[in-house]
Amino acid sequence: MAEHQYVNWKHAKEFLGVKRVEAMIMCLGTYNAYRGWTIPEDENPNDIGYIVKYPDGYISWCPREQFEAANREISEMTFGAAIEAMAAGCKVARAGWNGKGMWVTLTPGKTLDKGEDDIWAGNVRDLGVANGVQVVRLQYMAMK
Repeated sequence: MAEHQYVNWKHAKEFLGVKRVEAMIMCLGTYNAYRGWTIPEDENPNDIGYIVKYPDGYISWCPREQFEAANREISEMTFGAAIEAMAAGCKVARAGWNGKGMWVTLTPGKTLDKGEDDIWAGNVRDLGVANGVQVVRLQYMAMK
């Protein structure tokens, strides 16, 4: 496919995407039939890929190689992928944890106002307030 004359990749920025999606294998021809579209003559209806549903309901199709390079099944996450998922606002759990319903999430950092009780140790808050220091709670992972 020829690039459009108005696309200048020298001005493009790089992005790393992390999002939770639902997906299943589907050939391009079946996807086009599902959408009610006629497949263009220059596309192979037998190409294997994934139909992908995003959290906002948007549905698209992605070639298998590109989808599998960018996505991991949640049950097969690495530790790094779990951290990325938490940074995107997801809760993460392991099948091997003893407690049912346990999960880990990323709690954002926060600068606490004077007298605010939202800190794990009241004596730290009191010491900061007494000395005119702002108390800052850094982000942390919390298990529930």
